[in-house]
Amino acid sequence: MNLLGLASESVAIDKKVDKRSQSIERLGFSLYDALHIACAEKAQVDILLTTDDRLIKRALRYKQHIQVKIDNPVDWLMAALKSKEESQNDAD
Repeated sequence: MNLLGLASESVAIDKKVDKRSQSIERLGFSLYDALHIACAEKAQVDILLTTDDRLIKRALRYKQHIQVKIDNPVDWLMAALKSKEESQNDAD
């Protein structure tokens, strides 16, 4: 499956994103993680999914400094399905 083909938006790395990624990098995130977070913030995504446990732990530690939620896709999906199930039970 080509996931990139499902993308409906791309985010250009401009001076603002570069500056933001540098401030995120100073928190201890890697260059690429900081760029991903800065781009996710610029795109105003609801969540950034990753399987990188170190990134998730660091994001939790600095959640007051970043403006996007970061989660594991499996954990996110399980929580979303549980929430949907609870909503359906409340409607019954």
